[in-house]
Order: sequence, then C-alpha cells, then structure tokens
Amino acid sequence: EPKPLVPLITAEVPDDLPIAQWAGANLPASLTEVAVPQVYLGDVNQTLTLSPFSQAPARLEGNRTVIAVTRNWSENSGNLNRRLLRDMLTNPQVRDRHVADLVALVEERRYLGLEVDYRGLDETLQEPFAVFLEQLSQQLLRQGKMLVVTLPAPERTPSGDGWVLTGYDFEMISRVSNRV
Repeated sequence: EPKPLVPLITAEVPDDLPIAQWAGANLPASLTEVAVPQVYLGDVNQTLTLSPFSQAPARLEGNRTVIAVTRNWSENSGNLNRRLLRDMLTNPQVRDRHVADLVALVEERRYLGLEVDYRGLDETLQEPFAVFLEQLSQQLLRQGKMLVVTLPAPERTPSGDGWVLTGYDFEMISRVSNRV
C-alpha cells in the first residue's frame, strides 16, 4: 500500500539577515526546512569565505532542518564572480580543498546537507563542474548528508522554439544530487 509523501517546503533566508531576526521568528507551520547562505566562494588561498551570518543552528523551532548554501554571487550586491568559480573548477588541488572544506563545514555544524548555487557557467566549465559535483556528492553521501543543486533559469533559444541553460549537464546533476 502506497504511503503518502510528507511535503518538503524550503525557504531561503536573505543573505544579509542576522540569525537572531529569523531563527526565533514565528515561521509558518508548513515550513519544514530553511536554506541559509553560509559560504561564498573564496580565492585560491581561502576556498571558503564565511557569511557574517554563518552560525545558523542545525535545527530550528518546530524541528525544522537547516541546509547550508554556498554561492559565487551576492544577493546584496548582485555581484557574480565567474573568475573565482573558474579558478576553483579548473584547478584540481583547489577543487579538492574546496570540496573538503564544504563537507567539513556541513559535518561540523551538523546541517542536513549543502545547497550549491554557482551561477555563470559556460560550456568550458560543464565538465569541471560535473567533476566537482560528483566529488562533493560522494563525500557528502559518506557523511549521510544531502546535496541540493540550484540552477539559474534557462533562456530562450535564439530561434524562440526552445530553452537552453549553457554550462549545466542536467542529466549528471540529477544523478548526483538529492534535489535540483
């Protein structure tokens, strides 16, 4: 006999909102998960730059879980850092360190998992991004953590008869992630 699915409703907290303003807030009862921007892509010497609001608890009132979010863009400034993304994805040593740092953060803070929201890929980064996600997925899975991948909205093809999202391998992303 089929069992009903429990709905999963996630809300992302704005990246400039201090924890004290939302962690104890009267969140909607239907909300089951909160995605909190925790990490921004850092330079080669520091693969992670922690958000000033990066001390979110692993669980919130009402038994809501928290997923850490890593980005290469800022909600406040709108800056999209393609150079740091390219540097990380194309340098295996930096990529390995970035994966290890992300997994350590998720494990240390006991988050449910990690959401990757890296924007601005082009065709040349599709394969390195796939390698990064596969590595990250394997390491998170070993720790019992989930991987969520956020993709930018697709754009209309020049002919107007379809949609395209350059740089992202949908099949591979759906295979290695828990949610897209």
